[in-house]
Amino acid sequence: NMEKLGAFAAVIVALLIIAAIFALPIMWLWNLCLVPAMPTILVKIGFWQALGIKLLIGLLAYGDSSRKDK
Repeated sequence: NMEKLGAFAAVIVALLIIAAIFALPIMWLWNLCLVPAMPTILVKIGFWQALGIKLLIGLLAYGDSSRKDK
């Protein structure tokens, strides 16, 4: 039972690390490049907003991966 709990904790930690790898670059680019360029219309975003943007981009760009062009 402890082995299952340890495996579950390892999966959760791995998912958090993967989420950080995807979200942090988007957050940094947004906050450090886009906001200073357009401060009147853009606001800084947080980690979870950056992760949401990453997921949205993934859905829009790669959402229909089951379709095969012939």
